[in-house]
Amino acid sequence: MSNPDFFAVVAKDNNEVIGGLTVFILPVYYDEKPVAYICDVGVKQSHQGKGVGKALMVFVTGYCQKNGLLEAYVEAEADDTDAVSFYRRTTFSTEIQVIHFTYGFDKSVDY
Repeated sequence: MSNPDFFAVVAKDNNEVIGGLTVFILPVYYDEKPVAYICDVGVKQSHQGKGVGKALMVFVTGYCQKNGLLEAYVEAEADDTDAVSFYRRTTFSTEIQVIHFTYGFDKSVDY
């Protein structure tokens, strides 16, 4: 939590945390302004469908815009239909399809 390029945002209802997300601020080679990578978005099941997730996204994107970031982005796996459907209901600029390759570094793989 001491990383200045990382922060968390929470949504509360009567002192109870009901949702949240995390943000990593990332430098990019193609612009002087950094971008925000939004991840770990979640809302307590009993509060889903009540605008909490959308309010979190509105808050964090507004924060990023006010603080001079180039853009913010969030990823969702294609088979996570609930997440994809949620993000499509938010206000975003573009949607792109990507293929994500992961390189795990366990001891059984020699790079």
